Amino acid sequence: RTDDAITAFLRNPDGELGYVGCFTGNTSVGSGGSGACQDSHQGTTASGTNSGWNGLERITISPDGLNLYATAASDHSLVSFAAGGGGALEYERCVTGDKGGSGSDGNGKCLDMDAGAGASVPLATADGSGSPLEFAGQVLVSPDGLDVYVTSCAYGVAHFTRGLAPPDPQQGAPLFSGCLSGLSDGPAACAKTPSTGEYGGLMAPTDIEIASDGSGSSLFSRSKSSMDSAHFFSAAAR
Repeated sequence: RTDDAITAFLRNPDGELGYVGCFTGNTSVGSGGSGACQDSHQGTTASGTNSGWNGLERITISPDGLNLYATAASDHSLVSFAAGGGGALEYERCVTGDKGGSGSDGNGKCLDMDAGAGASVPLATADGSGSPLEFAGQVLVSPDGLDVYVTSCAYGVAHFTRGLAPPDPQQGAPLFSGCLSGLSDGPAACAKTPSTGEYGGLMAPTDIEIASDGSGSSLFSRSKSSMDSAHFFSAAAR
């Protein structure tokens, strides 16, 4: 997280790890500094700020093994890669809720999360606050590989679909679909839980998990605020 970097390893048959390399959005770690990592596709920035990689929080790999997704809390962003053999990663897309930082009104290193979403209200904000990706935390791909979920440590859970339909050249790149907020004054684009606020059950969610029984799925979210709680959602199978 401090280096704003993602490091790749190969897992040997005996379980040992072999170092492959790393990628960074931080100038000090990339070609302009120590050279320990390759510069990200978007290029690096001083201290990684507004690189789309600042404050990398969580990573996950899709069940089909085609994509790796990473969240960056400080840049309010979600980054996707195509995962190849031998630990290779190919950058696909960065979407952000911070329009004035790494978004369209800033340095343009990421797409505003509004891009292609067809949202009726703005999603990205001037500094990321109040966006569905504010302080992006855990990222999770559904067992069927169709959806990506990201916790906003400020508001709730954001939902993205994976661009899997050909001829999309960015297979698996995320596209915003909706969100659910535990705050009554959360993002206007988000649906609200029945109970909102500090004791509503979905304030500052930190963890999410999905269980599927074949006929549908349940998403479980743990919130950490003044009272720890779990929230449960269900979705019909597609």
